[in-house]
Amino acid sequence: KIMARISSKDGIPLSTIREINILHMLKHENIVTLKEIVSTKDDQIYFVFEYCEFDLFGLLYDKEIRSKITMNHLISYQKQLLLALKTCHSNCVLHRDIKPANVFITKDNIVKLGDFGLARKMYKERNVKYSSGVITLYYRAPELLMGSKNYGPEV
Repeated sequence: KIMARISSKDGIPLSTIREINILHMLKHENIVTLKEIVSTKDDQIYFVFEYCEFDLFGLLYDKEIRSKITMNHLISYQKQLLLALKTCHSNCVLHRDIKPANVFITKDNIVKLGDFGLARKMYKERNVKYSSGVITLYYRAPELLMGSKNYGPEV
């Protein structure tokens, strides 16, 4: 199990509450499962997630492991990632931080999309304004780099 720590001294941040709600809503084999939320006496909150042995970033930069990845693996990883995104979009959720470090892979080659800290509910109306300062800079869509606040799942 993997844990993420959050300090709750000043209350629980809205983004944390959003992430909890979104993770409870998105139940799918290719989306990381939030197993438990643990709070401590010293105002710390821990998210306990299912265990995934790898992340895509680590696989891409580990020469020994990368040499064992076949074209069939890559096709399967892409299909599973698209299924995770389809689940998000079918539930009107924008992930807003898709990058190799947030794509986890189990020892059984099951892809799990994780880190929903920047995720938001998506509204059907296209005139809704969202923050443009999302998605890690290296992976940010050009329209977000230009400051667009009116976007949808294409980003």
